[in-house]
Amino acid sequence: MPGRRGFEIETELINHALELRMPVYEFEAPFIPRAEGSASKLKTFGDGLRILRTIVRLIRHERPLPFHGTIGLASIAAAVMLSVPLVVTFFETGLVLRIPTAILAVGLVLAGSQSIAVALILDTVTRSRQEIKRLAYLQTSRPIKNGNLSGLKQTACQGNALHH
Repeated sequence: MPGRRGFEIETELINHALELRMPVYEFEAPFIPRAEGSASKLKTFGDGLRILRTIVRLIRHERPLPFHGTIGLASIAAAVMLSVPLVVTFFETGLVLRIPTAILAVGLVLAGSQSIAVALILDTVTRSRQEIKRLAYLQTSRPIKNGNLSGLKQTACQGNALHH
């Protein structure tokens, strides 16, 4: 992906491999000690926030139904909580005394319903896109033939927090 400068590319690559149910291999890489007097370029919080932002973006793009559906349900829940006092007052007095709150509640229900509808549409599009990518992957030849992994250890890749 253009513009990626750090660890977030690892998150995207792992997500992509898991989405396509590709075999994942791990191997030990040689590490050499840091040179005397040199400082680490890692920024714990900055790099962590960039990775977290990437994870949220991946969830939004790859799992739109839970992401947008949760937003829609939260909006509708907030509308219900706002409307309970209005309904109680209406049954007691026959009047809606807080018109702005009633308008806000209706707006939240409409926004929540729209968010859920968008989630359903995006989920269908995402599933179709994932299936097309999976079929394209299955049509490619295997890079490792005859089980010759040349010292690599295969890691089980059966699920993904973003995909199952």
